[in-house]
Amino acid sequence: DLGGIAKGYAVDRVVRLLRERGYVDFLIDAGGDIFASGRNTELGYDSWGIDIADPSDVNNRLALLRLRDVAVATSGTDRRTWNVEGNKRHHLIDPRTGKSAVTDVVSATVVGASTVQAEVFAKTLCIIGREKALIFAEERHIPVFFVTDDGKTVYNSFMKPFLYDETA
Repeated sequence: DLGGIAKGYAVDRVVRLLRERGYVDFLIDAGGDIFASGRNTELGYDSWGIDIADPSDVNNRLALLRLRDVAVATSGTDRRTWNVEGNKRHHLIDPRTGKSAVTDVVSATVVGASTVQAEVFAKTLCIIGREKALIFAEERHIPVFFVTDDGKTVYNSFMKPFLYDETA
């Protein structure tokens, strides 16, 4: 999805420009491709809070991420959908088939060093499916949070440090 990658690239360029001009504390959100730099000084927090929305109800928060000097991107099969002869299709194309990916991952949220990196990994992990994606992410130390087609949420040990525990 070159549109998503281009969006991530644009965010990363703006981050570099702002840092070159001396800015430290800022948040850039380009339609869900986000870079959180420094602190949320407006609210007095030492990091930025970013919701992971429920794909079946965007008004429902599944988790809250606490981010500082990292990017986050979510990709999924729940948006940009259409029907072809009664079959649901989506914009995540599996390069092996040239068709909408058949996957048990509804959405994948990834934290990364850059927005392009987070975007590419979110799409890749979503396309390859939960089982392979968890192995891929663990081997590469990629923080990931999935929502699966059975409504479950799954995240790996590398995502844990970014998850805000509201009970603490």
